[in-house]
Formats: sequence, C-alpha cells, structure tokens
Amino acid sequence: MQFCSITTRVVTMKPIATKLDLKRKLADLTNPTLEALHCPICHELPRTAPIFNCTRGHLICANCKPRVNTCPLCRCPNINQRNQFAERLLATALDGLVLDCKNKDDGCRVRDLVYKLVDHEKICVYRHIQCPARHRGACNWLGPLSKMLLHVIDNKCAQILKSRENGVPFVSVIGDFNAEGMTVFGRAAMTHWKPILLISREIIRLFAYLVIYRDETGNWILYVRSFASDESLEKLQASVTVSAVEAKEKTEEKEQKDIALDDKQEGDVNADGKEGIFSFTGRILNQRVTEQEVIDSGNYLCLKDSQVKKMTVDRTLLQYAVVVSERQQIKRA
Repeated sequence: MQFCSITTRVVTMKPIATKLDLKRKLADLTNPTLEALHCPICHELPRTAPIFNCTRGHLICANCKPRVNTCPLCRCPNINQRNQFAERLLATALDGLVLDCKNKDDGCRVRDLVYKLVDHEKICVYRHIQCPARHRGACNWLGPLSKMLLHVIDNKCAQILKSRENGVPFVSVIGDFNAEGMTVFGRAAMTHWKPILLISREIIRLFAYLVIYRDETGNWILYVRSFASDESLEKLQASVTVSAVEAKEKTEEKEQKDIALDDKQEGDVNADGKEGIFSFTGRILNQRVTEQEVIDSGNYLCLKDSQVKKMTVDRTLLQYAVVVSERQQIKRA
C-alpha cells in the first residue's frame, strides 16, 4: 500500500509542477526588461530580430517599421538603425520562455516557446488583416482573418465567387456604369471594381482574391492577391484570362493550357487564331504589398482601352477566368 501511495503522489505532482512552471514563465513577461523592449506602435513584444531604433534610441519592431516613416515618439526621420543590444537582450530574455500567441484577445489559444510561436503567428487564423477593399480606398476595416469573410458579406466590400469543383476556373464578368450615357472609357480617374474573393474547398485557406482596375490613362490591370503566408504563396501561381463574354468555353479551355506557363504574358490570338483572348500566369501577391510593388513585380495582366472595347458587349465589359494552381518550374536552357 505504501508503494502505491508513493507512486500516486509522483504521478499527481508532475503535472502540477509543469503547470506552476508554465505560469512562472508567463509571469516573467511583466518584468521591466521585457516591458522596455515593447514596440510603441503595436505595443507587442518583438519575437525575433531585427529591432530598429531612431537616433534617440526609441525601438521599433520589424513588423511595424514598413508602416512608418518617422519615429512615433519623437518624429525623428532616421529609423533605419539596427539595435543589436536590444536584439541580444531580447534573445536572452526569451530563451526557453513560453508565450501566448499575440492574437490571444481575438480567440487564439496557442501557447508555445517563442521560436515555435513565430511560425504559428504568420499563419494564425486570428491574425489581423486589412479589408481586401482597402486598396481601392473603400474600407479601412482591420480585424482578425477569422472574421474577414463575415465582414465583407455584411458590408458588401467584395464580390464572392465560388467554384464547387477543384481545378475548375472561377469565371464571371464585369460591367460598365449603370447610368445611361456613362462609361469607364475615357474617364480621367482611377476606376476600381470590387475585389473578387475566390472560394472553393481547395483554396479556401488562401483567401485569394482578384483585383481589377483601370487607371486614368486607360491601362487595365488584373492580378491576384492572398492573405496566405509568403511561404505558401511561393509554391502557387494564378492564371488570369480575359475575353469577350461569348468566348466562355474557349476561355476555359485555353486557361487549362496556360497553367503550365510561369511568369509569361501573352495575348492577341487564341487557339483558333482569332483576336480577343488575353492571358497571364504569374505569382500570387501577398495582401501587404503596395500597388507600386505590384507593378514593379510584373505579376499582372495589363490591357489597353482599345483591347477591352473589342470585348465589350452592351454594358458587359469583359469576361474573366482565374485558376489557382501549384507553381510550375520552367527549365531554362
């Protein structure tokens, strides 16, 4: 009986010790050293280097630095200096420390060592993202990814396009202004259509969406963005094809042929030698990149007013088809 009693104590005490140890590690987050390392913009403790500072020593984490041009505390314009002392102090203080995911307040229950938490927070479904309509200046919503779909439905910020079968193109059309006598052609201002969320069982976790706009000089730009991590997007590509409305069957057939292409744009003729089908296959861009970075990357389909006019039927400007697939590597000679 004594042996059993001793065994029972050992078994019951082990998880209690682990729980107390975990609480002790979490409580360490309130110590003055870690509090001094918090970023003044996001008010979060940086997970890893780099850590930047202004000339007066105010710290800025790597996630927030691209969002500001000056120090948020003193407005100093020089914020490009690495603070190696703060980076070493952070690494020492967080060694072996268990943290809650920074999205805890939005519902995430993940708790892990810092080096593991860094990877989780990149793909956490509770991480904060901006509304897909932000690029067109239509919505400034910022919230957890888990609530994004509900937000765009309630506020009509985006069009939702569904595909029930894997590998089948997302196909729809865009129209001109509804008012009689008004047309987008010749308009001396930027014109954005609502972003189109691409929803299917295969790519639901990507939260990919198509962006379509016409600039003030008559250039039409089409490309695909996503809320997925950079690591996931490295393995994927999007094929975008536009055509006149009546060319639907031919558009889908050509889209399947274009999947094997990588970073190549083509147009002017389709498989039958007729004008009016244009397609592009390239990378899917992260939701965080700016419009200028999109243009600099070259991952978009560009058309002119004269090309789109040939596709227009009544008030319907063009038909588009999108396929998301694994990225194909092309062997160079």
